Amino acid sequence: DQAALARGLSSFARRLALFTDGQKVSGLHGPSWLTYLDESGDTQAFTLGEGKALLAAPYQPMPAYDPNALVAVMRAWAERMLRKESS
Repeated sequence: DQAALARGLSSFARRLALFTDGQKVSGLHGPSWLTYLDESGDTQAFTLGEGKALLAAPYQPMPAYDPNALVAVMRAWAERMLRKESS
C-alpha cells in the first residue's frame, strides 16, 4: 500500500525532525516542510525529486510514485540527521 508507506515515512520524518531540530519544525507543512527536509539533508530530493511524494501520496488512494526511490531518499535523509545529532 503506497499511500500507507508514504504516510509512515512522512510521520517518521516528522518525529525525527522534532527530535533533532525541536519545535522549529513543528509548524512546517507543504512546500516549507519539503524545503526543510532538503536543507537539513543537504539535498534537493524533496523539492525536486521523489521526496515530493510526501505531500500528496499519503492522501491519495492510488498514489503514483516509486516506493523504492522514496525509501532511499528517506534513508539518506535519516542517516544524515542521525549523524548530525551524534556529532
